[in-house]
Amino acid sequence: IDQVDEINIFPVPFDAEINIRYKFNYDTKIKIELFDMKGVQLLKVENINYIKGTTGQSKLNLSEMSNQLLLLNLSTSQGQFTKKIISN
Repeated sequence: IDQVDEINIFPVPFDAEINIRYKFNYDTKIKIELFDMKGVQLLKVENINYIKGTTGQSKLNLSEMSNQLLLLNLSTSQGQFTKKIISN
């Protein structure tokens, strides 16, 4: 993602819930996907409407995913952002 103002994922490590806060310089639909380290998709949230310049936030319930290293992928109309996250 070239025009990223900010993407924050917290808390890391997480217990039962993770927060994703983002801000972009363009209007877009956002898709959030969560994968295990084998590439298996565990969660998908899509069609999140985002308005340019605002601070968006998504909360994901990950209480079923303890003791794992996961890949979180956030996609917009202009690119993707991927980050490793770990549970407590």
